[in-house]
Amino acid sequence: VNDTTQKLSSWIENVSNKMHIYTRSSVLRKLLLQKEGDAINPFLMAENEHIIRDLPFIRDVKFIVLPDSQNTDFVDLIIVTQDVYSIGIIAQPRDLSSTKFGIYDINLWGLGHRQSNMFMIDPIQKEKLRYVEGHYRIENIEGLFMSGELNYKNYIGDKSLGFDLTRKFITSDTRLAGGISFSHNIQ
Repeated sequence: VNDTTQKLSSWIENVSNKMHIYTRSSVLRKLLLQKEGDAINPFLMAENEHIIRDLPFIRDVKFIVLPDSQNTDFVDLIIVTQDVYSIGIIAQPRDLSSTKFGIYDINLWGLGHRQSNMFMIDPIQKEKLRYVEGHYRIENIEGLFMSGELNYKNYIGDKSLGFDLTRKFITSDTRLAGGISFSHNIQ
């Protein structure tokens, strides 16, 4: 974020950046603690940088305050972020014959949503390939700093469908936090 003119050095970086969907500005706007028309509060801005930097899909963030070119009573706030590459694969050997593998995206469509899907490969079992786990998480629903997640498990002897809704203590001014979870175990 300190040098936005930096050029990429390898072809793999260029290809990865062309495939990557960057975080949408609307997602960042919902994370702002200060709204348009508010007086600049440096402590709140520092807290806001920390909140954005803690997101799993953001590597770094920098807030730049510039005087408004049309009205000296106002300023323009520019947010420069550096995303991480959000798509990955997981491989977890379970025993000598089976392996759990999956794919995840921690910034699906640039919306900050997280999803993961896991599969089990077991050549010894009747069902050689089976979908075993899925998660879909939305952070900061409607700018309320609440998160919701749907999850599904499909293991032999352990099948469930669940949902949770949480709100963390995000800032020093956050008064209410907590959560609720629901899980339906299927036999």
